[in-house]
Amino acid sequence: RQNINNLQSESTLDASEIDRLVRELSQRKKEVSDLQSSIVNLEITVAEKISTISELSGILKSKEDEIFSLRSEVDAFEKKEITVTQEIDQLHEQNTTASNIISDLEAKLREESHKADFDRVLQLKNSESNALRTENFDLLESIKSLNDDIQNMKD
Repeated sequence: RQNINNLQSESTLDASEIDRLVRELSQRKKEVSDLQSSIVNLEITVAEKISTISELSGILKSKEDEIFSLRSEVDAFEKKEITVTQEIDQLHEQNTTASNIISDLEAKLREESHKADFDRVLQLKNSESNALRTENFDLLESIKSLNDDIQNMKD
């Protein structure tokens, strides 16, 4: 009987402990269910983040390609700029040479112009001189003629 009573008291304790364990198990199942739900949500979030990372990786690659292309364009532009600068320097040199040639030609032209002016003045002087010689000759002839007339009158 004692054993039966002991068994009954143990079974009563076991029943209350079983209730507590059932409640605890139920609580643990709810926690596991919540954790599983959180894991599913985290997996969805991770998948979304992976997708976003993949998209950003594609955008980054595209931007890197654009940067490379722009660097190539900048390099080409810098080479053209150097070429244009060299051409400008050459044009400046040619302009300086042309200016010097023009200055030399202007000086020669002035010199020739002075010579031409001098030649014209000389021609005018020669013409005037010739006219005066002719006039002098005519006057001398007139004087000779007058002298001859005076001589004839004296005789």
